[in-house]
Amino acid sequence: MNLARREKIFIVFGALFLGLFLMVVGIINPLVGLDRRLERGIIKKEKQLRKVYEISSELRTLKMMTAISGGKGTEDGNFTLFGFLEGIAGDVGVKDNIDHMKPITAPGDTAKESVELKIKGMSNSEVVNFLERVEKCTRPVVIKRFNLKLNDRDKTLDMTLQVAFYGG
Repeated sequence: MNLARREKIFIVFGALFLGLFLMVVGIINPLVGLDRRLERGIIKKEKQLRKVYEISSELRTLKMMTAISGGKGTEDGNFTLFGFLEGIAGDVGVKDNIDHMKPITAPGDTAKESVELKIKGMSNSEVVNFLERVEKCTRPVVIKRFNLKLNDRDKTLDMTLQVAFYGG
């Protein structure tokens, strides 16, 4: 088949145009579309991750509020500050040294229950152990006042403290 030079040039340019068109439609467009879909997917996943962080933060706040308000549900109905402090004194081994334990009320205090406790004849380790157990309580128990006095006669400590329970 004999074609004129002009026709050959026209066919070559047509073939180049067709090849370029197929390359754009078949390769470049799908890659550009894939890039856009991936970017949208990343944005969507970032939004979901932010939502997870928000929910996690709310959950932590709720857990903290539950712990502050008593946390254990029905167990708080049975919780008394007197029993709690007496139990700690028994665990530490100073229950027999309790001089007095009496309820106190302060004007404007929002505590559900407050107790003043005086324990005489304690060693350093007993004081630390007692205070540590009060501070590590999972319920909202707070030491409001604390006084420690050295007994010169037998070198023991007399501890007086006021403890408040803010449970619901």
